[in-house]
Amino acid sequence: SPAPLPSNFTRWFIQSIYISLAAVYIWRADTVINRSLAKSKATADRFLALFRHTTDCVVVFNPEWQVMMANPRIFDLLGYTEDEVIGHRMLPEKLSATPQEIADYQQQVKSERNIPPFEQMLLQKDGSEVPVEISITIVPDNKGNPEQIQCVLRDITDRKAYEKHLKYQALHDPLTDLPNRAYFEDRYQTSQLGGEKNEDLVAIMFLDLDDFKNVNDQYGHLAGDKILIQIGSRLKGSLRESDTVVRIGGDEFLIVLDNAASKTSVERVAEKIIRVISQPYQIDDHQIKLTASLGIRITRRCDLDPIDLISSSDQAMYKVKELGKNDYLFFEVEGDN
Repeated sequence: SPAPLPSNFTRWFIQSIYISLAAVYIWRADTVINRSLAKSKATADRFLALFRHTTDCVVVFNPEWQVMMANPRIFDLLGYTEDEVIGHRMLPEKLSATPQEIADYQQQVKSERNIPPFEQMLLQKDGSEVPVEISITIVPDNKGNPEQIQCVLRDITDRKAYEKHLKYQALHDPLTDLPNRAYFEDRYQTSQLGGEKNEDLVAIMFLDLDDFKNVNDQYGHLAGDKILIQIGSRLKGSLRESDTVVRIGGDEFLIVLDNAASKTSVERVAEKIIRVISQPYQIDDHQIKLTASLGIRITRRCDLDPIDLISSSDQAMYKVKELGKNDYLFFEVEGDN
C-alpha cells in the first residue's frame, strides 16, 4: 500500500484550497458589489439629473419649513439666489394667504400624511405673484413624526391664462366681444343671492334695432355683422365704465345702468343712445341708416331678477314698436321708482 502523506503537506493542501475558495468568493463579492455600486450610482445620477433639470420646482424642507435642498428651477421661479433659499424658511410665508390660512395650512401638513395637490399664489422676490400647484409628501422618521417635507411646485401660469380665456369666451359674444346673456345672468342674478339689501337704482334697457332684417336682405349678412360691431362700439362709448352693454342675440342688446341717479338721468341716456344709433353707418360703399327702439325698466338693485327685468323691458320695447319705433318707453309698475 502507498505510504501516507506527511501531515504538514495535508495541512498545506487544505489551507491552499481554503485560500483559493476565499479568493474566488472575495472576487465574486467584489464584482457584485462593484456592479451594485455602479448600478446605484447610475440610478442616483438619473435621479439627480431629473431633480436638477425637471421643469417643476422640487424643494425639501425640515419640519420647521427650512429649505434643506432645492433644484435650480425654484430660484428661477422666485427670483432668489441659492444662498437666499437654502437654510431659510420659504413656505408657507411665501404663500399669498392670510396668517390664519397659513396657520391652518401648517396644521394640516403636520396632521395629515396624504395631502391632495392644491393651488395657491406664490410671492416672488419682486413682490409679484405666480400661480402654482403644490404637491406635498411627508417623510416620517422611525417614530412616525415628520422628518422631511418634500414639495413639488408647478408653475400653472399658462393653464390659468387658458382657463381665463375659456371663461371669457363663455361669457362674451364672439362677434361684438360684448358680454353675453350668461354674463348678465351671472352678474345680475347669481351675484344677488344672499347679498345685502342694496337700494341703489339699476336701469335695464332692452334695445332692438328697427327693421334690421332689411339691412341683411339688402346688403348681406356680412354688412349686417359689421354694423352690429359698430353698434356695440358706439354703445360702449356712450356709457360710463360702470355700465354694461350686453348682446342678447341677433340685433337685440341690453344696456345696464348701474347706480342710476334718477329716472330723468336714465331718460337722458336713452335719448343719447337713440341719437348715437341713428347716425349713418359707412359699410364699404354704402351709407346705411338705422334706428332703434328701447324698453326700460328701473328697479332697486336688491330687487333684481334678470328674467322679469328682461321680460318687462322687452314688453316696453315692443310697445315702442307699435307706437312708431325710434323711441324709448318705460315699463311702469306700482312700486317702481
